[in-house]
Amino acid sequence: MVEAPRDADYTLKLSVFRDDMVLPEAAGVSIDKESVALSSLDTPVTDIGGSRIQRAIGAFLTVSTPADLAEGSYNYVLEASREEVSTAGGVGAGKLFTVNIKR
Repeated sequence: MVEAPRDADYTLKLSVFRDDMVLPEAAGVSIDKESVALSSLDTPVTDIGGSRIQRAIGAFLTVSTPADLAEGSYNYVLEASREEVSTAGGVGAGKLFTVNIKR
């Protein structure tokens, strides 16, 4: 889900990366889309007040783990930012998430 202005007409660049590079090799985490054009999405929206909405962007996050990955918690960030930054304010946001490995 992405929160955006109701009249959003721009493309979001999506990326995912490790939050703590000190840890040993971790799970493989990837996202299936590098960008989404908010203006071209024909998806239902949820009005969240003011002139803001939430909508599903149809991107899938995949997590894969090697068989010998040590138990523990691995932190990642999913980030969305405008591809073209031509206006000030609200150019990007991220969401921290944790992958917990238990054997």
